[in-house]
Amino acid sequence: ITSYGMQVLGVFIGLLYGWCVAGNLIWPSLLAIAAMATTDYGGGMAVVGSLFSNASVTMIIFGSFLMGPISESGVGDWLMAKMLSTKLVAGKPWRITLMLILGLYLLALVVLNQILILLLVMAILPGTLRAAGYTPQDKYPNMLMMGIVIGQLMSIMAYPFMGVALMPIGTMYAATGLSIDIMKWMLAVIPWSIVALIGYVFLMKLMGCDASKMADISSGEMREKAAQKLTPYQRASFIATVMLIVGCVIISFGSAIPFFASFSVYGWMVLLPGLMMIIKVEGKPLLTTKMITESFPWELFLCLASAMFVAGQLTAEGTGIGVLLGGLLGSFYGAVGEYMFLVICGILALVLTNFLNNLAIFMTFVTVFCSLYMQGILVDINTAVIAASLFGCLGFVAPSGSVQGAMAHSFEFTSPKTYYLVGIPSIAYLCVTYVVLFLPVCMWLF
Repeated sequence: ITSYGMQVLGVFIGLLYGWCVAGNLIWPSLLAIAAMATTDYGGGMAVVGSLFSNASVTMIIFGSFLMGPISESGVGDWLMAKMLSTKLVAGKPWRITLMLILGLYLLALVVLNQILILLLVMAILPGTLRAAGYTPQDKYPNMLMMGIVIGQLMSIMAYPFMGVALMPIGTMYAATGLSIDIMKWMLAVIPWSIVALIGYVFLMKLMGCDASKMADISSGEMREKAAQKLTPYQRASFIATVMLIVGCVIISFGSAIPFFASFSVYGWMVLLPGLMMIIKVEGKPLLTTKMITESFPWELFLCLASAMFVAGQLTAEGTGIGVLLGGLLGSFYGAVGEYMFLVICGILALVLTNFLNNLAIFMTFVTVFCSLYMQGILVDINTAVIAASLFGCLGFVAPSGSVQGAMAHSFEFTSPKTYYLVGIPSIAYLCVTYVVLFLPVCMWLF
């Protein structure tokens, strides 16, 4: 590890400690940004400039504009009331929990925009949890949000022909000349994700999460709220929300069309708020400047910006950490054999990605696996790459692990201390499902 690597590592440890002991996420994030300006990165101007160059941070800024009308109009509470008062889940708290975690995972397979889904969750879910009487220190809201985030991260690697999943596949093809069977990839990833999320709900029950409050709120008052008719302003806010989702779906699946590829989801998320500020309903704009300023998530913005930047630098070329990890993995193979190597690497990727940057972790593992294959050492390159891509993507505990993990920390009903405590058994559970279910099935498919 280089001198610069030790500097960044010190900032990272301080950032994790600050998030745990602070009453909010803002001042540790600001101090971490200031501390990075004292390292060999290049000074304060370079650090601040890099913070705003992250596309995910930009999406948070413009996506948050749309959360104001949802909260202001009460349409978020109405949507939750509609869902919780249906016969399938009414009065059944664990069914409600499964619907939120698994249902949002299935929605992510269609919408293909996990950040947008989590922004909507952060706008809609707090009212329900508040009415039920939960606090940020309770296990249930922490594990519920964690389960939702895990599902969203799983969906990132569901389709090997689009998005982030193209990175490990492209790396493997460039290094080895091999391509992965798309259908086998999906058969390995999607069914396991569904089974793992269902099992996660049972883990919540085993961990002593009190879901009974959700049963109380899913009857009576919720049914009355669900039966209420929407006002014109509420209806317009609901339509805008639907348009946001539908627009992202159309643009994502229509990326082969030059205009959609150029305009992208980012263009749509900038255009829609602009139109909402022009359109008036009941004599007032659908989106106002006041709504934007009041609903802007400063904790999320600063937490995400600092976490992504520090974690990205931690695994950058100049720190030596990535080289160290690659060397350790390469020398480790001969001592344990291929099967145990895949077991240990999958678990190691899952653990590391929850504290370092998930993109850097799974790409490091994939690069090492390709090198071992080209040397004639590693045989099952397909299983190795899929395992590294999926489990190296599941950074849900620390904000530095992923954008989605950072969003969970800024959620109104999570606290860092409780979130970290329930995160440890959650990692252990996913490790067990990897060894018992995912790895055997994946090796059988390939």
